[in-house]
Amino acid sequence: MNSQPIVHSNAFNFLSFLNHSVDPRTGQYTLGIELLSLIGNYLIGPNLPLRLAFNALTPEDTGFGKGWALNLTRYILSTSSLQIHTGEQFHVDGGGAEPKISEQKLKSFRFLDDGNGEYWVVHRTGMVEQLKVIRSGGLDIAVPHRIYAPSGRWIELRHEGRFGEHRCLSSIVDRNGLKLLSVTYTNNLITYHLHPDFGETRYEIALKDRWVERVTLPSRDRGSWRFKYESNASTQNMTCLTRVETPLGSIETITYDDAGHQLLAGAPVARIPRVKTHTINPLTNQPALTTTYSYPGDRNFLGFGSGLNWQKDKDNLYRAGSGFFYEVQLSEASEGKELRRASYRYNRHHLLTLQTTAQYGDVIEDVAEDARKQDWHIQETETVYHENPDVSFEYQLNNFQLPYTVTERWRLASDSTALREEITTTKYDTEHGNLIYEEQPTGIVTTHTYYDKDGEDGCPPDPQGFQRSVKSTTTTPSKKPGVEGQASVQVKHYRYTPIDSIVSKLDRTLRRKLGEYWLEVERESLYEGSIQPGALLSETNYVYIRSTSDSLRHGRIEFQTVVRNEQETLTTYDYEILTPQTHPILEETHMVIGFDHGEVMDGGQLRDSSKEITVQHSVLIGEPMLSHDDNDVKIAYEYDELRRVVKETVAPDDPEYDAYRRYEYFLTSTLGQQASQIEYDVKGVATQTYVNGNNKVVKTERYDADAAQASRRDKFRTNYEAYFDPLGNLIAEDEYDWLGDKDLVLSSTMLFDSWGQQYCEIGPDHVWHYEVTDQIGTAASGKRPIQTSWTQTEDGKFKSGKSITWLDVFDKPVQVQRVRLNGDRESLHRYYYDGLGRTAREVDARQAITRFEYDAFDRLVKHTLADNSVVLRDYALYTDEDKPVKISVNGKLLGEQVFDGLGRMIRSITGGRPKHYFYKKGQLKPSQVKTPKGLLIDYDYVPQLSEEPIVRRSVGVDDSFVYDPKNARLMKCVENGLVIERDYFSTGELRYESRSDGGSELYEMHYEKSLRARDLGYIDVLGARQHYEYDEAGRLKATSLGGTHAVFTYDELGRMRSFKTTDGEQWLETILSYDDFDRECQRTFQMPGEFQVLMQRHDGCDALVERKLLGNKVTLREEHYGYDPRARLTSYTCSGPLSPKDPYGKTINSQDFEFDEVDNITFVTTRFFDATGTVELKNLASYYFENELDPAQLTSMRNSHEDYPSYIEFTYDEDGNLTRDEQHRALDYDVFGRLSQVSLSDGRVSDYGYDATDRLISQSGTDAAG
Repeated sequence: MNSQPIVHSNAFNFLSFLNHSVDPRTGQYTLGIELLSLIGNYLIGPNLPLRLAFNALTPEDTGFGKGWALNLTRYILSTSSLQIHTGEQFHVDGGGAEPKISEQKLKSFRFLDDGNGEYWVVHRTGMVEQLKVIRSGGLDIAVPHRIYAPSGRWIELRHEGRFGEHRCLSSIVDRNGLKLLSVTYTNNLITYHLHPDFGETRYEIALKDRWVERVTLPSRDRGSWRFKYESNASTQNMTCLTRVETPLGSIETITYDDAGHQLLAGAPVARIPRVKTHTINPLTNQPALTTTYSYPGDRNFLGFGSGLNWQKDKDNLYRAGSGFFYEVQLSEASEGKELRRASYRYNRHHLLTLQTTAQYGDVIEDVAEDARKQDWHIQETETVYHENPDVSFEYQLNNFQLPYTVTERWRLASDSTALREEITTTKYDTEHGNLIYEEQPTGIVTTHTYYDKDGEDGCPPDPQGFQRSVKSTTTTPSKKPGVEGQASVQVKHYRYTPIDSIVSKLDRTLRRKLGEYWLEVERESLYEGSIQPGALLSETNYVYIRSTSDSLRHGRIEFQTVVRNEQETLTTYDYEILTPQTHPILEETHMVIGFDHGEVMDGGQLRDSSKEITVQHSVLIGEPMLSHDDNDVKIAYEYDELRRVVKETVAPDDPEYDAYRRYEYFLTSTLGQQASQIEYDVKGVATQTYVNGNNKVVKTERYDADAAQASRRDKFRTNYEAYFDPLGNLIAEDEYDWLGDKDLVLSSTMLFDSWGQQYCEIGPDHVWHYEVTDQIGTAASGKRPIQTSWTQTEDGKFKSGKSITWLDVFDKPVQVQRVRLNGDRESLHRYYYDGLGRTAREVDARQAITRFEYDAFDRLVKHTLADNSVVLRDYALYTDEDKPVKISVNGKLLGEQVFDGLGRMIRSITGGRPKHYFYKKGQLKPSQVKTPKGLLIDYDYVPQLSEEPIVRRSVGVDDSFVYDPKNARLMKCVENGLVIERDYFSTGELRYESRSDGGSELYEMHYEKSLRARDLGYIDVLGARQHYEYDEAGRLKATSLGGTHAVFTYDELGRMRSFKTTDGEQWLETILSYDDFDRECQRTFQMPGEFQVLMQRHDGCDALVERKLLGNKVTLREEHYGYDPRARLTSYTCSGPLSPKDPYGKTINSQDFEFDEVDNITFVTTRFFDATGTVELKNLASYYFENELDPAQLTSMRNSHEDYPSYIEFTYDEDGNLTRDEQHRALDYDVFGRLSQVSLSDGRVSDYGYDATDRLISQSGTDAAG
């Protein structure tokens, strides 16, 4: 247990040293293997994540193998060396009850000596470690005896294992007697047995000559880490890792340079090893990447180059002058080609001050590839700390190691003007290191205040002496130039309550060590407004169970209330321990009770706005085992030894509806294997996913479950492959579609720029789709990124127009400009934002302005349209969710909704017509709906299957639905004797549908589909078969139905060029042309003996403004369209012999339209010629909306011209359905609002029938009325 490094340096305290990689700061390769986290005391803690780590600088074997150790806190008394479980290490250089640690500036923990051989590490997180001294390896070492949670609950670590003279961790047990871990040691094998009383979850560490050779994970495939070491001149004769094989299948090789890191004169060793190269080889579909490390000059993290002499047990670098720095440079290469460079610069306190990444390559522009210039693309992160360069370490403020400004910078090496930077500013208090101020590059400022550690109103004194309890958090919107809108300041206040420690009050000494109580949040209050205290938006109160004799429940939440606008939502909690045969279960039940629960409804019944959910968690692993709601919907989970889900079962106790997914996992235990996962869906169809050593998905296979031959349906067939470059970018992928027995392989290629971002995708159609991001931008764009997108062929001969987008500090578009191929601007759309990055104003290509305003929860409350009409939205008072309760335009009410306390709509009012919804307890779908007409629609459900109804019934209609009990797809539905039956492919696509009415007639439709839902064939109800063919890019190439054939072709940019339909001697070919922005601009019709051309033009908002039809070069019809600022059609003109006719037979010359604020057409002027064709006449049509409750309901219209009806009145039923139209037809509807009958004034009637999916399936009557 006396493992400690050869040299002492606080450089080892930084997280990069703890990662599974090379730490540039120290040049060391370290490896940590995460063993599973141990959570004691029914999952309430403490939590101990165990980690087995290798460090070549701690070569002694303390029982775990040479150089290997567990991440447990330890204090070596003879050297005053303190190592924390987080990986940090310090030299304790003081005495007394709380010894001084000079190297510790921020009090992330307190180290206490009680004077009787016990030490205490009190962490800022609330965890407390009790260390007891044991004799191990000839030294007195204080090791964890108990680890306490803030509540006083503990886990106990026993060090009864032995390896030679070393005492080792042998077991861990919690306060309730549950054994969390046992460890056994032999000369060649160490076994970690998790929860030894429940199962066989074992980590095995195999040793050879006491070097860890293999770590085997507790998986059935015995996936493992494998290691090789070397000790030679390049490793300074220390034993270092040189090869690592991972459970995912990658191979890492590490080499070391001969020079090593040199130490100061007087150090215990002259040099220590440092990494020269680190190669990661993922093996599958990704080349190996080699990183080469170089160390310019002789300076290093050990202080060499400072001119100082070595001092034992000190960080010698801390004594260096303020100008001292050291640097590390990296070069990443693959197959002999350098790909990227990086450098790291550290100051005398090991703080990273400058990180630079540089990649050489094309400056991507819309020019020919051989004309592009090349340059170094440099990304920098420069950090300035709260450090005073004029004073030494001991005189620095406590917060000096925390960042003050972090500047992200993008630049090109050869152009000093090509530079963009973003600055984040943070401030911390000088004593405790608490974050008090943060300004993001967006300009949003967040400030924090904290309660005094000695206590004040709202927070008792901190039980462990830390100042850490947040008092308030204030978010202030950005005030940068250009910000618009009215984003408000928000302040969240916190109050805390003390909860008594579970430790007996008789044990006063222990209570003093741990704290008499711990603090939990009692109230969170959210306010809006910069003037304190502001307007209260919401308040959340927490009440905790206070019963120190109840170890299970004490300190857990008992209930929670959320109050908004004086409406309260209550959530109650209860806890139980279950002891099934497998292992103990923590059952947590919470019930949500809405603000309106128990109120009296119209019928006198009490509203039930409550819902209960029960979740059972494994006490051993903390994962959910079963969730269960008050509708008896259950979902059960099973896990393997690595806590991966192996089975998910819905309705596990119901033989009729139980359905499960299974998962299998495969790690590697030897070279040449490949890691993968198999998922079996509820129908047993398997999909296998392969990953390479970097955990990138490289291939997927799926059962060919729909194959014609039954023997192939459980055989795997490839459906996806992916390829990556050495830097991990996805550079190519193949999507497989299965066209029967034939594979259609759709390949795409992705190109990346030297900023590391994708800028082009080449699709299966060989079209190049560009989206180039200039990270630096221009002076005009405010030095913000500019995205330019377009499509073209590889040679650039064919191109589309460009879309150029300027991005702001929120990475949202400021303007989107489209530019034609000739360089002229097509359109400009501008956006403006408020201080929180929400859209405040838009100006479109017509200069139409739209404005937006939001509430404190980011919901749109005011929408000012381009004609200055104002749309207002109100939301449910009890919630911050998007639950609109009222919408109006210029004061005209359009609709209302009412929600209950569970967020269920219980009433909707449209046009004054109320619709009511009723629910059964806990259900989120209505069991009954009452229409405005007063009719009732009843619904029945099987909640464990789906939220879709199995029965829908009302007056004259009785629908039933049958679903697949495994995947809930609709298999059968019946309405009044009409039966629809369906079958599906394994992909969910429809395979078969039939319709019958109980008689002898059966209408069947058969579908053929590919894996990716391409139509392959279709047989209609008459037995006619339609066939589809596709080209190599997966585009429809041809279809045939009997003697009718259609052929499709595509242009160079992948757009449809033509389609030709042939039926015997008859044929029609349509040829399409496009403008620069892929809008159809010309359509040519060719047929025997005739030729027509339809030309059209769009404006900058993509609205059609002109269309012309030519036949044999003669204009047949010419149309022009005009729009108002809200993009509504306001004018239409037409000329030519094929001008359209209106419903009254008038050939239209022009029409003008007027609208009101709710988009109703209020006035239409139609111009046309008289019978002679020489005198232009007009009709003035006025539309009236005189229902005050429904401003969108057309009630009547008048025409001015005698050839038109002078007056038309429209009538509606109570549900708002039109019952009399402009042709004086009487319309009737069924209870579901479906048109059921049309009656003409002459007595003719048409009836309409529907199936249970609401599709129109029949029309009958005395004569067709529609």
